[in-house]
Order: sequence, then C-alpha cells, then structure tokens
Amino acid sequence: MFITEAIKALLIVTAIAGVAGTGIGGLIGALLQKDSNRTVSLLLSFAGGVMVSVVCFDLATEAVETNVGIWTVVAAIAFGVAITYFLNY
Repeated sequence: MFITEAIKALLIVTAIAGVAGTGIGGLIGALLQKDSNRTVSLLLSFAGGVMVSVVCFDLATEAVETNVGIWTVVAAIAFGVAITYFLNY
C-alpha cells in the first residue's frame, strides 16, 4: 500500500497529539489527587465542553461554505443554544 508523505506526517502528528493530550490529562489528575465528585465532574464538564466546541466550530465553518448562507447558520446556532438553555431550566 502506498502512503504519501503528507499522510505519514498527519498520522504522526495525530498520534503525538493524542498521546500528549492523554498525558497532560493524566498529569492533571495525578497532581490534583482528589477523588471528590466535584473535581471529577468539573474535569468531565471541561472535557465535554472542549469536544462539543471543536465539533461545533468545525461544522459551522463547513456550513458557511455551503449555499445556505451565513445568517441561516447563525440563526441555527442561536436556536440550538436557546433550546439547550431553556431545557436546563
């Protein structure tokens, strides 16, 4: 199988980022050394927020590139935020 140099570089960078991210997360967990529910929920909420924001921003840039229009994308994002806000109360 023929793998180009760009794909090799992409795989290496992705692997390093995954290992570094896991290592930093493990280091933070080891340094805090607290097994309280509050600390665990804080770390899980932060990780979930980072993942959701990455996906949202990636999808938003792709949506803007379509023929839908930027205002439709902005309105859809605002609607999603409003629904999320009102469902939590």
